[in-house]
Amino acid sequence: MVSKWIDKVVINNNNYEKLYLPYKFKLLLRGSRDGFTPEKFHELCDGKANTVTFINLEGNEEILGGYNPLE
Repeated sequence: MVSKWIDKVVINNNNYEKLYLPYKFKLLLRGSRDGFTPEKFHELCDGKANTVTFINLEGNEEILGGYNPLE
């Protein structure tokens, strides 16, 4: 689903579950492993292009995220 979102592929009932994975994802930071500080985020993520960010809010089931094609 994230790859479709990045490539602006229209998601509908016909292709929602169809595999679409043209990218290789690499985990740069995990808060529970690396810490949740802005300094750690910038240490591990600055200078990296084409990044996807997911944030799971504590005490909430909401997930926020974004994509940045720039470094």
